[in-house]
Amino acid sequence: MRQYKKPKKADKVALATARILLTAGLLAVVVMILYYGIVDGWDSVIAWFSSRWACLVGVLLLLAGTAALWLWSFFKRAKELKDEEA
Repeated sequence: MRQYKKPKKADKVALATARILLTAGLLAVVVMILYYGIVDGWDSVIAWFSSRWACLVGVLLLLAGTAALWLWSFFKRAKELKDEEA
């Protein structure tokens, strides 16, 4: 008899989507900073970040959000594995 996979819950799908989007956004910001650092020199990157620290705060928030989602996913998976063992 054929067994079907249990459908995924919406919160897991939303978490995975948010994690993928934040990771892609963080990667895009890092690549953009490296590109401007190589092409225009690191002084332009420093000037870009020193514009009232708005860009730096945005990058830090993006980094914090991405790290929080990765940690959340890690702890959820650890809890699931712990529940399966018991």
